[in-house]
Amino acid sequence: MTSATLSITSENANELAYMMLNDAAEVPSARGILTAGTKIQVPGGDVTVSDLVAGETYHIAAAAVSENGEYSEVATLEFGTSGQNCSFDIDVISATDKSISYSVVPSMDNVDYYVAALEFSVYGDSDDEAIYEAVAESAAQAASAAGISLQEYLSQNLHRGEYSGVVSELVPETEYLLTVFGMSSEDASPTTPLSRIETSTVPETPELTFDLEYSDVTTTTVHLKVTPSNKTAQFIFLCLPSANFPDLTEDDADEIAQRYVDGVKSYLDAGIGLYTGDQDVPNFSIMQNTEYYFFAFGYTPGVGISSKCELVSFMSERGVVPEDFEAEIIIDATTAKRISARVVPAAGFESIFYGCVAIPTDEYTEELAKESVEQAIVDYYNQQVEFNPTYSMLDAVTAVCDRGEGWFEPSGLTPETEYTVAAVSVSNEGIAAKVLTTTATTGSEDVSAATFTSTFVKVYDGNEALEAGLFADSPHLMKDKGIAVFHFERSSEAVECYYYMANGDYSNPDEEFKTDDDLLSWITTNPYFYQADENTHYAFVSVDFYDAYTYLGWYYTMLTVAKDSQGMWGPVGRTMILPEYAKRGDIQELVDLINEIEAGTESLSIKASK
Repeated sequence: MTSATLSITSENANELAYMMLNDAAEVPSARGILTAGTKIQVPGGDVTVSDLVAGETYHIAAAAVSENGEYSEVATLEFGTSGQNCSFDIDVISATDKSISYSVVPSMDNVDYYVAALEFSVYGDSDDEAIYEAVAESAAQAASAAGISLQEYLSQNLHRGEYSGVVSELVPETEYLLTVFGMSSEDASPTTPLSRIETSTVPETPELTFDLEYSDVTTTTVHLKVTPSNKTAQFIFLCLPSANFPDLTEDDADEIAQRYVDGVKSYLDAGIGLYTGDQDVPNFSIMQNTEYYFFAFGYTPGVGISSKCELVSFMSERGVVPEDFEAEIIIDATTAKRISARVVPAAGFESIFYGCVAIPTDEYTEELAKESVEQAIVDYYNQQVEFNPTYSMLDAVTAVCDRGEGWFEPSGLTPETEYTVAAVSVSNEGIAAKVLTTTATTGSEDVSAATFTSTFVKVYDGNEALEAGLFADSPHLMKDKGIAVFHFERSSEAVECYYYMANGDYSNPDEEFKTDDDLLSWITTNPYFYQADENTHYAFVSVDFYDAYTYLGWYYTMLTVAKDSQGMWGPVGRTMILPEYAKRGDIQELVDLINEIEAGTESLSIKASK
């Protein structure tokens, strides 16, 4: 709220009074004003009207009466209060022993405002004017302590729009009045009404410290242990290449922590990447022949770093150089537009990073393969460093490249084309070293007329099946599971028939990564890709119910496909189901079906889903 000072005077008056008007069009009589209004000692003077709203227009009426009982004409005045009628929603996010984290949402985005914390014991019962004065005085003192002008201080500490911040250097276990109001950038005078909220700091906590241990350092892994002095405190621990902080050393631990926080603060304030209690990581992945900084520090979301940073450094072991890289490239499958390949490094070369490319053989050169891998690393680095200044080329290598056995499945290739598949070893800094190659030819887009399709029969309760004496040889597949039953049909062109029960919805053949071509590049090499002989007309597959055993299940899709006599694949059949316990079948139906199958010449196929 705000106030206004007006001048109301009279001549030859015996009494004088004024009245604030709710409606400028309804002005009371002079008698009414003198009867119900606020009396002023004659002849009048300055009058302060309080409890007004900033940025509003008001109307006031005044009248006088003489000793003879003659009433004056009613005088009216329209006036406006300065400032803006902006309100503020202020919330406390968290508090430590010496700071309070808050968020402010103003009703107007073009108002400069200031946030301050005053001791509640002193200002808890104060009116707005006293708080305005106290906050303005504290701002002036802060400017003086910083050795800058009040205007310069306000330019750094006034906010606009939604804002989250921290008030620090407070007293532990103390109640505070958190205040916010619009403020002039010239003289710290108020420009809006005041908002306030009561809060407090927590009791003083001991300084948070860490014991850091590393052991079993190899070319690829290290065993890390972090033991904080406070098991409930939130903290960050990291093991990063020293190259991420090229201008800092072990002696700059606190600066290293701040650099890291500056790059990912929004995630940390959302609670992502924070830990509590002892941490034991036995196989933390590292690069060979690299210096690492292993460090930890306290962090409170919305407040920031809450302890000193403890840091130790170590070197990973030196391994073989990327120029000596040896590996085998294995082609598992090819389709019209995809190649499914594996890279298996020779023994002792598991620490070397490598990137893979597939280039049409008639366009392939070793230099092109190297340039393609290096460019992929550089592009990824440029993308990440824009948001995280501590991101290094070493980080990009670990993100883009593989080491150890890896899978490479390029898609969108040209049918019936020979490709050179290259594995390019790289240094820790992303420089290409050695190229290993093999070739693979994509297939035709032609599709056989051979079909193998499935129809969903019903899902049954595995526990009920075991109680009925079914599946005695495979109870591990049925206990607390559903049994999805499918009936198969095949065309006369089908020579070899296969099926695969996939987790998820693969019912749309036009969806990216779920086309027939996509599926045939990986289901055909999967150990759960089963062949159905000519006598197999039913499959019994264990699944998780959607609504039983307190487990949230998922969609499944039965994928079926056949080859013809020329070895050409036909279309992929798709039957998507959602196993619902409430819709399970009567177990006697399953008993009768299995008895019928076993009495005939059909094969019984009992499998697990994957």
